[in-house]
Amino acid sequence: MDVVVAGAHEVRARVKSTGWRDFVVCRRLKCEPDTLPREAPNQHDVVHDDHELASDLDLVVTLPQVLSQRRRSQCEKLRLRFELVERDADLAKIKQRYLSDKELAFVDLEREFNATTDAVVIRLQHQPAWSNVRYVAVIDGRGAKQNRVWFSRWHEIAHLLAEPQIKFVFRRTQAFKREPVERLMDQIAGALAFYEPLFLPSLRRAEIDLARPTLRSLVTFATTACSHASLQATLMAALRHIERPAILIEAKPGLKTSERTAEARRRSRAQPKLRAISTGHNNAALRSRIFVHRNMRVPGDSVIAKVFAGEAHLEFVPHTECLSWWEESGGERLARQPVVVEAMSAGENRVLALCLPEYGETKRS
Repeated sequence: MDVVVAGAHEVRARVKSTGWRDFVVCRRLKCEPDTLPREAPNQHDVVHDDHELASDLDLVVTLPQVLSQRRRSQCEKLRLRFELVERDADLAKIKQRYLSDKELAFVDLEREFNATTDAVVIRLQHQPAWSNVRYVAVIDGRGAKQNRVWFSRWHEIAHLLAEPQIKFVFRRTQAFKREPVERLMDQIAGALAFYEPLFLPSLRRAEIDLARPTLRSLVTFATTACSHASLQATLMAALRHIERPAILIEAKPGLKTSERTAEARRRSRAQPKLRAISTGHNNAALRSRIFVHRNMRVPGDSVIAKVFAGEAHLEFVPHTECLSWWEESGGERLARQPVVVEAMSAGENRVLALCLPEYGETKRS
Protein backbone atom coordinates (compact mmCIF):
# COMPACT_ATOMS: atom_id res chain seq x y z
CA MET A 1 0.00 0.00 0.00
CA ASP A 2 1.19 3.53 -0.73
CA VAL A 3 1.57 6.01 2.10
CA VAL A 4 -1.48 8.28 2.21
CA VAL A 5 -1.33 11.87 3.45
CA ALA A 6 -4.91 12.59 4.41
CA GLY A 7 -7.40 14.51 6.47
CA ALA A 8 -9.98 12.91 8.74
CA HIS A 9 -12.61 12.30 6.03
CA GLU A 10 -10.08 10.76 3.65
CA VAL A 11 -8.76 8.56 6.45
CA ARG A 12 -12.26 7.37 7.24
CA ALA A 13 -12.96 6.46 3.61
CA ARG A 14 -9.62 4.74 3.02
CA VAL A 15 -9.62 2.75 6.27
CA LYS A 16 -13.27 1.73 5.93
CA SER A 17 -12.61 0.34 2.47
CA THR A 18 -9.49 -1.61 3.44
CA GLY A 19 -9.97 -2.54 7.10
CA TRP A 20 -8.03 -1.57 10.20
CA ARG A 21 -5.93 -4.65 10.83
CA ASP A 22 -2.93 -3.71 8.70
CA PHE A 23 -2.65 -0.09 9.79
CA VAL A 24 -1.16 2.07 12.50
CA VAL A 25 -3.09 5.31 12.99
CA CYS A 26 -1.40 8.55 14.09
CA ARG A 27 -3.59 10.47 16.52
CA ARG A 28 -2.36 13.75 15.06
CA LEU A 29 -4.85 13.25 12.25
CA LYS A 30 -7.38 14.49 14.84
CA CYS A 31 -10.16 12.15 13.72
CA GLU A 32 -13.16 12.86 15.91
CA PRO A 33 -14.80 9.79 17.53
CA ASP A 34 -18.05 10.29 15.57
CA THR A 35 -16.16 10.30 12.25
CA LEU A 36 -14.47 6.93 12.83
CA PRO A 37 -15.95 3.75 11.39
CA ARG A 38 -17.40 1.17 13.75
CA GLU A 39 -14.30 -0.95 13.28
CA ALA A 40 -12.07 1.74 14.87
CA PRO A 41 -9.07 0.31 16.73
CA ASN A 42 -8.89 0.19 20.50
CA GLN A 43 -6.48 2.35 22.48
CA HIS A 44 -3.65 -0.16 22.13
CA ASP A 45 -3.73 0.21 18.34
CA VAL A 46 -3.12 3.97 18.30
CA VAL A 47 0.21 5.77 18.27
CA HIS A 48 -0.10 8.59 20.80
CA ASP A 49 1.13 12.17 20.51
CA ASP A 50 3.89 11.73 23.09
CA HIS A 51 5.84 9.46 20.74
CA GLU A 52 8.26 11.09 18.33
CA LEU A 53 6.86 9.31 15.30
CA ALA A 54 3.29 10.41 15.86
CA SER A 55 4.33 14.04 16.25
CA ASP A 56 6.34 13.91 13.02
CA LEU A 57 3.89 12.20 10.66
CA ASP A 58 0.33 12.88 9.50
CA LEU A 59 -0.01 9.46 7.92
CA VAL A 60 -1.94 6.25 7.88
CA VAL A 61 0.73 3.68 7.15
CA THR A 62 1.57 0.01 7.39
CA LEU A 63 4.00 -1.14 10.09
CA PRO A 64 6.99 -1.61 7.72
CA GLN A 65 6.45 1.87 6.29
CA VAL A 66 6.40 3.47 9.73
CA LEU A 67 9.59 1.70 10.78
CA SER A 68 11.33 2.58 7.49
CA GLN A 69 10.38 6.23 7.92
CA ARG A 70 11.76 6.10 11.44
CA ARG A 71 15.05 4.72 10.13
CA ARG A 72 15.33 7.41 7.46
CA SER A 73 14.76 10.06 10.10
CA GLN A 74 17.58 8.68 12.24
CA CYS A 75 19.92 8.55 9.23
CA GLU A 76 19.27 12.20 8.48
CA LYS A 77 20.10 13.17 12.05
CA LEU A 78 23.28 11.07 12.07
CA ARG A 79 24.28 12.12 8.53
CA LEU A 80 24.49 8.43 7.65
CA ARG A 81 24.08 6.93 4.17
CA PHE A 82 23.56 3.23 3.46
CA GLU A 83 25.03 1.46 0.43
CA LEU A 84 23.57 -1.99 -0.19
CA VAL A 85 25.61 -4.72 -1.87
CA GLU A 86 23.28 -7.14 -3.66
CA ARG A 87 25.82 -8.62 -6.10
CA ASP A 88 29.62 -8.69 -6.41
CA ALA A 89 29.65 -5.96 -9.05
CA ASP A 90 28.05 -3.53 -6.58
CA LEU A 91 31.20 -3.48 -4.46
CA ALA A 92 33.32 -2.25 -7.35
CA LYS A 93 30.79 0.47 -8.21
CA ILE A 94 30.60 1.71 -4.61
CA LYS A 95 34.37 1.69 -4.32
CA GLN A 96 34.86 3.66 -7.53
CA ARG A 97 32.20 6.21 -6.59
CA TYR A 98 33.90 7.17 -3.34
CA LEU A 99 37.46 6.90 -4.60
CA SER A 100 36.55 9.52 -7.17
CA ASP A 101 35.85 11.79 -4.18
CA LYS A 102 39.30 10.95 -2.74
CA GLU A 103 37.88 8.79 0.05
CA LEU A 104 40.84 6.41 0.30
CA ALA A 105 39.31 4.24 3.04
CA PHE A 106 37.34 2.52 0.25
CA VAL A 107 40.52 1.22 -1.49
CA ASP A 108 40.31 -2.30 0.02
CA LEU A 109 36.53 -2.50 0.20
CA GLU A 110 36.26 -5.85 -1.62
CA ARG A 111 38.76 -7.50 0.70
CA GLU A 112 36.94 -6.28 3.81
CA PHE A 113 33.90 -8.39 3.00
CA ASN A 114 33.98 -12.11 3.63
CA ALA A 115 31.59 -14.77 4.90
CA THR A 116 31.66 -13.34 8.44
CA THR A 117 31.32 -9.62 7.67
CA ASP A 118 27.86 -8.05 7.61
CA ALA A 119 28.82 -4.40 7.21
CA VAL A 120 31.59 -1.83 7.21
CA VAL A 121 31.16 1.80 8.25
CA ILE A 122 33.49 4.49 6.93
CA ARG A 123 33.74 8.09 8.08
CA LEU A 124 34.14 10.34 5.05
CA GLN A 125 37.24 12.55 5.16
CA HIS A 126 36.80 14.88 2.20
CA GLN A 127 33.19 16.01 2.30
CA PRO A 128 32.40 19.73 2.50
CA ALA A 129 31.20 21.05 5.86
CA TRP A 130 27.68 21.53 4.50
CA SER A 131 27.36 17.92 3.29
CA ASN A 132 24.48 15.94 4.77
CA VAL A 133 26.58 12.74 4.72
CA ARG A 134 29.36 12.10 7.21
CA TYR A 135 29.25 8.29 7.47
CA VAL A 136 28.71 5.58 4.86
CA ALA A 137 27.60 2.10 5.94
CA VAL A 138 28.13 -0.56 3.30
CA ILE A 139 25.74 -3.46 4.03
CA ASP A 140 26.28 -6.93 2.55
CA GLY A 141 22.97 -8.23 1.21
CA ARG A 142 24.29 -11.08 -0.92
CA GLY A 143 23.03 -14.63 -0.53
CA ALA A 144 21.85 -15.62 2.95
CA LYS A 145 22.85 -12.19 4.28
CA GLN A 146 19.90 -10.66 2.43
CA ASN A 147 17.70 -11.65 5.38
CA ARG A 148 19.89 -9.64 7.78
CA VAL A 149 19.92 -6.35 5.84
CA TRP A 150 17.08 -4.75 7.82
CA PHE A 151 18.72 -5.50 11.18
CA SER A 152 22.25 -4.69 9.98
CA ARG A 153 21.10 -1.17 9.14
CA TRP A 154 19.69 -0.67 12.61
CA HIS A 155 22.82 -2.17 14.18
CA GLU A 156 24.97 0.51 12.54
CA ILE A 157 22.52 3.24 13.58
CA ALA A 158 22.78 1.94 17.16
CA HIS A 159 26.57 2.22 17.02
CA LEU A 160 26.46 5.84 15.93
CA LEU A 161 23.79 6.73 18.49
CA ALA A 162 25.50 5.02 21.42
CA GLU A 163 29.13 5.75 20.61
CA PRO A 164 29.55 8.46 17.96
CA GLN A 165 33.31 7.73 17.69
CA ILE A 166 34.07 11.13 16.18
CA LYS A 167 37.64 10.15 15.31
CA PHE A 168 37.08 6.72 13.82
CA VAL A 169 37.55 6.24 10.08
CA PHE A 170 36.64 2.59 9.61
CA ARG A 171 34.66 -0.04 11.54
CA ARG A 172 33.72 -3.61 10.58
CA THR A 173 30.68 -5.50 11.91
CA GLN A 174 31.01 -9.28 12.03
CA ALA A 175 28.05 -11.61 11.50
CA PHE A 176 28.94 -13.55 14.68
CA LYS A 177 29.15 -10.94 17.42
CA ARG A 178 31.12 -12.15 20.44
CA GLU A 179 32.22 -8.79 21.83
CA PRO A 180 29.98 -7.48 24.66
CA VAL A 181 29.73 -4.08 22.95
CA GLU A 182 28.48 -5.70 19.74
CA ARG A 183 25.86 -7.70 21.62
CA LEU A 184 24.76 -4.53 23.40
CA MET A 185 24.42 -2.80 20.03
CA ASP A 186 22.20 -5.68 18.89
CA GLN A 187 19.92 -5.06 21.87
CA ILE A 188 19.74 -1.33 21.11
CA ALA A 189 19.13 -2.08 17.43
CA GLY A 190 16.31 -4.44 18.36
CA ALA A 191 14.60 -1.75 20.43
CA LEU A 192 14.94 0.74 17.57
CA ALA A 193 14.06 -1.55 14.67
CA PHE A 194 10.97 -2.93 16.43
CA TYR A 195 9.81 0.23 18.17
CA GLU A 196 7.54 -0.94 21.00
CA PRO A 197 4.65 1.56 20.57
CA LEU A 198 4.29 0.26 17.00
CA PHE A 199 5.39 -3.36 17.29
CA LEU A 200 3.41 -4.41 20.38
CA PRO A 201 0.03 -3.24 19.00
CA SER A 202 0.84 -5.16 15.82
CA LEU A 203 1.39 -8.32 17.90
CA ARG A 204 -1.93 -7.77 19.64
CA ARG A 205 -3.80 -7.23 16.38
CA ALA A 206 -2.40 -10.55 15.17
CA GLU A 207 -4.05 -12.13 18.25
CA ILE A 208 -0.80 -13.61 19.53
CA ASP A 209 -1.34 -15.10 23.00
CA LEU A 210 1.61 -13.51 24.80
CA ALA A 211 0.91 -15.62 27.90
CA ARG A 212 1.11 -18.90 25.96
CA PRO A 213 2.59 -18.20 22.53
CA THR A 214 3.38 -20.91 20.04
CA LEU A 215 6.30 -20.89 17.65
CA ARG A 216 3.94 -21.34 14.70
CA SER A 217 1.87 -18.26 15.62
CA LEU A 218 5.02 -16.14 16.00
CA VAL A 219 6.44 -17.35 12.69
CA THR A 220 3.15 -16.62 10.92
CA PHE A 221 3.18 -13.10 12.37
CA ALA A 222 6.83 -12.59 11.34
CA THR A 223 6.29 -13.69 7.75
CA THR A 224 3.15 -11.60 7.25
CA ALA A 225 3.34 -8.41 9.33
CA CYS A 226 7.16 -8.16 9.43
CA SER A 227 8.31 -9.63 6.12
CA HIS A 228 10.70 -6.66 5.79
CA ALA A 229 12.87 -8.08 8.60
CA SER A 230 14.55 -11.44 9.08
CA LEU A 231 12.61 -14.19 10.82
CA GLN A 232 15.08 -14.47 13.68
CA ALA A 233 15.19 -10.72 14.32
CA THR A 234 11.38 -10.56 14.48
CA LEU A 235 11.20 -13.57 16.79
CA MET A 236 13.77 -11.93 19.08
CA ALA A 237 11.67 -8.76 19.14
CA ALA A 238 8.52 -10.71 19.96
CA LEU A 239 10.39 -12.59 22.69
CA ARG A 240 10.69 -9.37 24.72
CA HIS A 241 6.89 -9.11 24.97
CA ILE A 242 6.14 -12.69 26.03
CA GLU A 243 4.71 -12.57 29.55
CA ARG A 244 6.38 -15.72 30.86
CA PRO A 245 10.06 -16.80 30.77
CA ALA A 246 11.03 -17.56 27.17
CA ILE A 247 14.20 -18.56 25.34
CA LEU A 248 14.85 -18.47 21.60
CA ILE A 249 17.55 -20.89 20.48
CA GLU A 250 19.38 -20.95 17.14
CA ALA A 251 21.09 -24.32 16.68
CA LYS A 252 23.75 -25.15 14.12
CA PRO A 253 26.77 -27.44 13.96
CA GLY A 254 29.75 -25.81 15.64
CA LEU A 255 32.85 -26.27 17.74
CA LYS A 256 33.36 -25.48 21.40
CA THR A 257 35.86 -22.77 22.25
CA SER A 258 38.78 -25.10 22.97
CA GLU A 259 38.20 -26.95 19.70
CA ARG A 260 38.16 -23.68 17.72
CA THR A 261 41.41 -22.62 19.39
CA ALA A 262 43.08 -25.94 18.61
CA GLU A 263 41.90 -25.85 15.01
CA ALA A 264 43.14 -22.27 14.60
CA ARG A 265 46.57 -23.42 15.77
CA ARG A 266 46.35 -26.43 13.44
CA ARG A 267 46.79 -28.84 16.33
CA SER A 268 43.65 -30.88 15.63
CA ARG A 269 40.45 -30.89 13.61
CA ALA A 270 37.30 -31.68 15.61
CA GLN A 271 33.94 -32.74 14.25
CA PRO A 272 31.32 -29.97 14.64
CA LYS A 273 28.37 -30.90 16.85
CA LEU A 274 24.89 -29.38 17.05
CA ARG A 275 25.11 -26.41 19.41
CA ALA A 276 23.06 -23.42 20.52
CA ILE A 277 25.17 -20.93 18.58
CA SER A 278 22.95 -18.07 19.75
CA THR A 279 20.34 -17.75 22.47
CA GLY A 280 17.94 -14.97 23.43
CA HIS A 281 16.22 -14.61 26.80
CA ASN A 282 13.41 -12.25 27.77
CA ASN A 283 13.40 -10.36 31.08
CA ALA A 284 11.10 -12.91 32.70
CA ALA A 285 13.62 -15.67 31.96
CA LEU A 286 16.47 -13.60 33.38
CA ARG A 287 14.50 -12.84 36.56
CA SER A 288 13.67 -16.54 36.97
CA ARG A 289 17.30 -17.50 36.26
CA ILE A 290 16.25 -19.78 33.41
CA PHE A 291 19.10 -19.94 30.90
CA VAL A 292 20.49 -21.88 27.98
CA HIS A 293 24.04 -20.67 27.51
CA ARG A 294 25.42 -19.86 24.09
CA ASN A 295 27.42 -22.64 22.41
CA MET A 296 26.03 -25.41 24.64
CA ARG A 297 25.66 -28.76 22.90
CA VAL A 298 22.04 -29.64 22.03
CA PRO A 299 20.90 -32.81 23.87
CA GLY A 300 20.42 -35.74 21.55
CA ASP A 301 16.94 -36.44 22.97
CA SER A 302 15.73 -32.87 22.36
CA VAL A 303 13.22 -32.18 19.60
CA ILE A 304 15.75 -29.62 18.34
CA ALA A 305 18.19 -32.42 17.49
CA LYS A 306 15.43 -34.52 15.95
CA VAL A 307 14.21 -31.72 13.68
CA PHE A 308 17.81 -31.04 12.68
CA ALA A 309 18.16 -34.76 11.81
CA GLY A 310 15.30 -34.40 9.32
CA GLU A 311 12.23 -35.49 11.29
CA ALA A 312 10.03 -32.84 9.67
CA HIS A 313 6.81 -34.22 11.21
CA LEU A 314 8.04 -32.93 14.59
CA GLU A 315 8.26 -29.30 13.47
CA PHE A 316 6.03 -26.94 15.50
CA VAL A 317 4.93 -29.83 17.73
CA PRO A 318 5.30 -28.96 21.45
CA HIS A 319 7.51 -31.38 23.35
CA THR A 320 7.99 -31.53 27.12
CA GLU A 321 11.67 -31.68 28.01
CA CYS A 322 13.88 -30.69 30.93
CA LEU A 323 16.66 -28.11 31.03
CA SER A 324 18.75 -30.58 33.05
CA TRP A 325 19.29 -32.43 29.76
CA TRP A 326 21.63 -29.60 28.79
CA GLU A 327 25.20 -30.14 29.95
CA GLU A 328 28.02 -27.61 30.13
CA SER A 329 31.51 -28.46 28.85
CA GLY A 330 32.70 -29.00 32.44
CA GLY A 331 30.03 -31.65 33.01
CA GLU A 332 27.66 -29.50 35.08
CA ARG A 333 24.01 -29.70 34.08
CA LEU A 334 21.43 -26.92 34.03
CA ALA A 335 18.76 -26.68 36.72
CA ARG A 336 15.95 -29.20 36.73
CA GLN A 337 13.22 -27.20 35.00
CA PRO A 338 10.45 -28.76 32.90
CA VAL A 339 10.10 -26.87 29.62
CA VAL A 340 7.96 -26.99 26.49
CA VAL A 341 10.08 -26.84 23.33
CA GLU A 342 8.95 -26.22 19.74
CA ALA A 343 11.44 -26.37 16.87
CA MET A 344 11.50 -25.61 13.15
CA SER A 345 13.99 -26.00 10.35
CA ALA A 346 15.25 -22.55 9.34
CA GLY A 347 17.34 -23.36 6.30
CA GLU A 348 20.24 -25.66 5.62
CA ASN A 349 21.86 -26.99 8.83
CA ARG A 350 19.93 -24.57 11.05
CA VAL A 351 17.09 -24.94 13.53
CA LEU A 352 15.17 -22.30 15.51
CA ALA A 353 13.43 -23.28 18.73
CA LEU A 354 11.18 -21.63 21.31
CA CYS A 355 11.62 -22.84 24.88
CA LEU A 356 9.07 -21.98 27.61
CA PRO A 357 8.68 -23.33 31.16
CA GLU A 358 5.98 -25.98 31.25
CA TYR A 359 2.75 -24.09 31.94
CA GLY A 360 2.33 -23.71 35.69
CA GLU A 361 5.91 -24.91 36.26
CA THR A 362 8.29 -21.99 36.65
CA LYS A 363 11.03 -22.88 39.11
CA ARG A 364 14.01 -20.87 40.25
CA SER A 365 17.42 -22.51 40.10
